[in-house]
Amino acid sequence: MEPRLMRMLDNIADAFFFLDLNFDFIYLNRQAQGIFQKDRALLIGKCIWTEFPLLISTPLYREFREALKSKESKILKYNSTPSNRWFEVRIYPDDDGLMVYFFDITDQKKSETQLYENTERFRAIFENSAIGIGVVDLDGKPVECNHALLDMLGYTMDEVSKTSFVDLTHPDDVDKDLTLFHDLLLGKRSSYQIEKRYIRKNHQVIWARLTVSPIFNVQGEIQFIMSMTENITDMKIAEQKQRELTKELQRLSALDGLTELNNRRAFDEFFNQEWHRCLKDGLPLSLILLDIDGFKKYNDTYGHHEGDTCLKTIATTLKEALHEPNHFICRYGGEEFAVILSDTNQETAEMIAESLRVYVESLQIYHLYSHSGKYVTASLGVSTIIPSIFSNPQQLLKNADKALYEAKDYGRNQVRVFSA
Repeated sequence: MEPRLMRMLDNIADAFFFLDLNFDFIYLNRQAQGIFQKDRALLIGKCIWTEFPLLISTPLYREFREALKSKESKILKYNSTPSNRWFEVRIYPDDDGLMVYFFDITDQKKSETQLYENTERFRAIFENSAIGIGVVDLDGKPVECNHALLDMLGYTMDEVSKTSFVDLTHPDDVDKDLTLFHDLLLGKRSSYQIEKRYIRKNHQVIWARLTVSPIFNVQGEIQFIMSMTENITDMKIAEQKQRELTKELQRLSALDGLTELNNRRAFDEFFNQEWHRCLKDGLPLSLILLDIDGFKKYNDTYGHHEGDTCLKTIATTLKEALHEPNHFICRYGGEEFAVILSDTNQETAEMIAESLRVYVESLQIYHLYSHSGKYVTASLGVSTIIPSIFSNPQQLLKNADKALYEAKDYGRNQVRVFSA
């Protein structure tokens, strides 16, 4: 071999050696000497299989012989066990023997191994995760879904791959989800979370919480979109039940236990609310206080059970009579009831009060010791005011109370209107 060519081969980065037709070394460069870990001067003219008999049990033995026989080039990957290094071996036969290149690919092989292990690790996590994991393309079509997500949706992978996430999403949640998805594609956000409803294959609606993130390619471009999906249907059902329970408890806390009318607490809240509304809008606010005549005597005569029945009967009648949205009735205390009439003038309030008096008397609840007839009757006081910064709710309440006592003083079973 020419000295100039030998110098060139000595300076290349990869190992190179030449074998004759008997597999004897004709030439080795410095890198090849390093691989074989033997002085190359001692190897020239020696058979590779004799000097390195362990190679006979490796693929090199078969491939070298096959290349020489077929006169066809060969490329293979070879792991040098003693040094634990990987090489890409290229074998070029000619009429004089074999030219062999050893390219060190140890780092590449380590990267491939690491990538493979990471891929397998991710695959195991992907498949065995209790949380649904899905990957869609940039059009929102599923590319891959794990078992948890498929079970959640009730589809097979083949079925779901023919849809898009829009097809699986509840119609009321599509616009919100699409807006966030497009923002992600445009780089306006790095990820997003959303709670939305899916429609399963069996048409059942389920709630899910999604964390959605992009997957980038080596060029830094978004290639896929990945979502982590948690089924929160049970949580949503529990939240709804809690809301309903809270609402029911609030309703019960505002009701009188005996009559099931609004109680004093509800009265105070509504009275204050309507006072400020009428103050703001310059509207009249009327209040009726109704007291059952001689109720203590009724209780003493017929007993508390009959007394309770009497109160419930009257409460039901009053509630049925006051059916307008701006009518509010409550049991104010004992045998006394209060009616708030928003946006109602004095004349109308007096008419309503009179109708309530008639309703109570027409029930014909027998009362042997009544001072106003043989049936249970009621006395009512009415007061009306247009709230201003110079008045207050207690003034309206006090005036209605004065009118009520005036009705009592003037013989009961009548309506009296407060006048200053």
